[in-house]
Amino acid sequence: MSERDALLRAICDNPDDDTARLVFADWLQEHGDEERAEFIRLQIQLSRGNYRPSEEAKLKRRLKKLNVHTASWKLEFPKAEHVAFRRGFIERACLLNGNDLERVIATAPLQYVWVRGVVDLIAALKVPGIDRVDCLDLESASIREVDIETFLETEWPIRSKRLLLPSAQDELRDRVLARFRGWAWIKPP
Repeated sequence: MSERDALLRAICDNPDDDTARLVFADWLQEHGDEERAEFIRLQIQLSRGNYRPSEEAKLKRRLKKLNVHTASWKLEFPKAEHVAFRRGFIERACLLNGNDLERVIATAPLQYVWVRGVVDLIAALKVPGIDRVDCLDLESASIREVDIETFLETEWPIRSKRLLLPSAQDELRDRVLARFRGWAWIKPP
């Protein structure tokens, strides 16, 4: 594992810790990526708040200039859409394919992942790091009924804090609701 990958892993493993993000910003600066380093630092600084209005406006103007680079930084995940950066990293993303889930979760401190297209539900719930995701939105995904059946018959530790499944046939939907009623991570239809 490269030094860069190890630093990204530390950020993903501790998404609420700004220290790992700032260490990565230092590493980026040392390796010639001044804009990305500054972007991370500015987003962290602005997330902490408590600024005079004039100072905050100045920081936001600089951040706006750096935002032009987010299109190229998003290319780390070429099959992702609707990405949103927070504290310097992609926090929300829509994936066009469930096959990209493991790679994206391993390299970004995602909090909300929306997947369109085909998803292997069982494989998605086993992705290392999926438990760090606040919401795994599969409402627009294509999931095989056999996967939902397996999901229903298996004891699952609560992985993501919220799991959104597509609306299924009435009987299957009723079984999902009966099995997981009261769990915050299943959204009723």
